[in-house]
Amino acid sequence: MSMNSNRRATVAGGETSKVTSTNTHLGALAGELDTFEFESKKLLAVFQAIAGNLSCVDCARRSPTWASVTLGCMLCLDCSGKHRALGVGCSFVRSVNMDAWTDEQISMMKAGGNLKLSTFMEDHGVSMLHAPVVKYRSPAAELYRRRLKASARGEVPPERLTDSEVQQIVTDNTAHDNRTKPRSKPKWTPDVSSACCEECFAKFTVVRRRHHCRKCGRLLCGKCAPKDNTKPILETGITTSVRHCLKCYVSPKFRDHRANTTVGSMSAPQASQVRSQSASH
Repeated sequence: MSMNSNRRATVAGGETSKVTSTNTHLGALAGELDTFEFESKKLLAVFQAIAGNLSCVDCARRSPTWASVTLGCMLCLDCSGKHRALGVGCSFVRSVNMDAWTDEQISMMKAGGNLKLSTFMEDHGVSMLHAPVVKYRSPAAELYRRRLKASARGEVPPERLTDSEVQQIVTDNTAHDNRTKPRSKPKWTPDVSSACCEECFAKFTVVRRRHHCRKCGRLLCGKCAPKDNTKPILETGITTSVRHCLKCYVSPKFRDHRANTTVGSMSAPQASQVRSQSASH
């Protein structure tokens, strides 16, 4: 046999070994996926056997495959998204079919159940007809989460929250509502109503032009409301970056500028006089 023939045989043998190794790896991976799918189906059957778990706890849609571990309840896909928006402290969401589960998480689901959660909430004066953000941020829901976690760990569940804990929950909810509550857009100062900047009182000219701060609505010069001093205003639904004055927002680029900003060429009384003259015209 020639040297070339030996070389070809060696290469062919190496390629065959690679193919065999790849097939073995793929076969093992397929076996793992089959095992995971089998275990997921078993886990889903265990959860669905718990009272009330054949339908979503919030909307009653049948055959839910998502769960809130911290509340020990089953959810449909749509409601699982609403629970994710509450934060993991309120509702830690997992997919029964796609996620891996720890023993403690499984124990919490077994200790809970949709019927158990609904009964507890109703008994504590919280209607299950409320939106998730209302009922699951309530003191009753926090007490249920703590009781569920204690039961799953074999500990004695707390009977009630302290007055200070209830007050803290109310305070946190109020702060959250204030942060997320939509705000009305500011009323803009009309261009014709002011002849000078409402911040530094510098008189507007052909060169020193008028600009509005999108946050407060005041009429300002480019020095007090720089072109690049921008950010979105999510509370009023503005998702693109818009101009702000240096009182409402200071980008890193303009921090030194704000510290060194001096009063403009007009005093406050002079500016007031100019405004009056402008309004009279």
